[in-house]
Amino acid sequence: MVLRIWLERSMKYAINIKQRTNIYISTNRGEVDEGDQCFLDIQAQLGIFVLFRLFVSNVFEHFFPKIRLWFRSLSSYDKMTFENFYHGQVLELAEMSATEQQAKKEQHRNFDQFDEMLLTHGYATLFAVTSPWVCTATLLAVLVEIWVDMRSLLDSRQRPFPTQARNNEPWGAAFEIYGVMAALTNVLLLIFTSSQYSSWTITEKIVFFAFLEHLIFGARLFVQIIFPQVPQAVEVLSLKQDSVVHRCLEGIKVESNTDFSLFRESRVQEDVQVFGYDLLETDEADLTLSLRDSGKSMYQGVIDEVGTLRVNIGMPVSK
Repeated sequence: MVLRIWLERSMKYAINIKQRTNIYISTNRGEVDEGDQCFLDIQAQLGIFVLFRLFVSNVFEHFFPKIRLWFRSLSSYDKMTFENFYHGQVLELAEMSATEQQAKKEQHRNFDQFDEMLLTHGYATLFAVTSPWVCTATLLAVLVEIWVDMRSLLDSRQRPFPTQARNNEPWGAAFEIYGVMAALTNVLLLIFTSSQYSSWTITEKIVFFAFLEHLIFGARLFVQIIFPQVPQAVEVLSLKQDSVVHRCLEGIKVESNTDFSLFRESRVQEDVQVFGYDLLETDEADLTLSLRDSGKSMYQGVIDEVGTLRVNIGMPVSK
């Protein structure tokens, strides 16, 4: 907690707009003004944080549960040895079962994993415009973290039990908020801090900032409409499954009302062939993602909408 507070304060200090002065800092690349120096401060802070998470945090997370388990086993063994020596008894103890071994391990906490993932996502995206290399370093750290978590689940922690949940909240909303904050922060740093727009007036910067924000959120809304989180085919399959489950639980039988009594006498004796499956039941193909087909569908939909709009306003439609 102390380390997290220190990191947050250092990052806040790095992004604060300093008092405007005419002081320049001489470097090997030339003279750097105040805005560029702010970018350098953010790069240094992000570099320290990513390197710390890549090396120190993962090493600590990998070895700390093992050390605690070793100390716990050692203390229980010493206590048992002392009791046997004190009472003058020599016992031959059986090896612990897998369940007893897991009982001595630490419990797996999903909250810690999601919290760590959220912090990593925030530090990698909130200031990406100043340090693009941080995203690559964070990807490397995530790969190392996956391996560490895998070994920790197999060796050092108890087997996690599944818990019922309707969705992934509040973490889904937290990632959405972080995405909005990342868009605002990066555009603000790009416009108000970098030297590229230093000659612009404050009014021009504000207007440009509003334009970019509306463009980003408009593109996000457009993508959500074109590619929803739950496709329509999945919703239809979910409704079918709910209907089947409802009929099974309520004992509702769905049978046709066709009267076949007229065909009993005229029926010819035939060999009855029994199939291993119902021919009327066709397995639906698995859903696959095809960017080419999606692009064609999107293009055809836009053309149809433009044609409909032209017909409504009385413009000629090209065939």
